[in-house]
This record gives sequence, structure tokens and C-alpha cells, in this order.
Amino acid sequence: MIGVTGEVDEALRQLCELLPVHERVLGPDHPDTLATRRYIAAYTAKTGDAREALRLFRALLPDEERKQGPDHPDTLEVRAHIAKLDSQ
Repeated sequence: MIGVTGEVDEALRQLCELLPVHERVLGPDHPDTLATRRYIAAYTAKTGDAREALRLFRALLPDEERKQGPDHPDTLEVRAHIAKLDSQ
């Protein structure tokens, strides 16, 4: 993934372009769509915009809980990001 190479802004740009395609083709609740939203929130945090990242993670949490369940690793990851960003 491009963000791993340090190109966080470019990774975020590409993920934001990919999200509407995933939503249209796979649906908003598909695991790949949810994963793309998690990546967007995480890379938003990496750009230094903690407030927006927190907003994105909070918006994602109910969808993760509904689709994946409250104890699913992806749901727990979102909760961990929220807790980390809330403490900053």
C-alpha cells in the first residue's frame, strides 16, 4: 500500500477516490467498503487531522458494530482508534 512508503497524502487521495466505487459496486456495508473507510480515517489521522479522523471513526463505529458485531477485530480496532484520538 502506498501509505506504507510514506506517501500518506497520496494514499488518502486514492482511498477517497476508491470509496464511492466500493459503495456503488459492493454496497456500503461490504467488509471491503468498511475497510476503506477505516483506512481513510487512519490516514486522515496520519496527516495530522486528528479531529476529522475522530469524526470519521465515530461515524464508522455504528456500521462496524451492526455489520461485523461488537467483538469483531475490525470493530475493536475502530474503538481503539477512537480511544486514542479522544485522549489527545
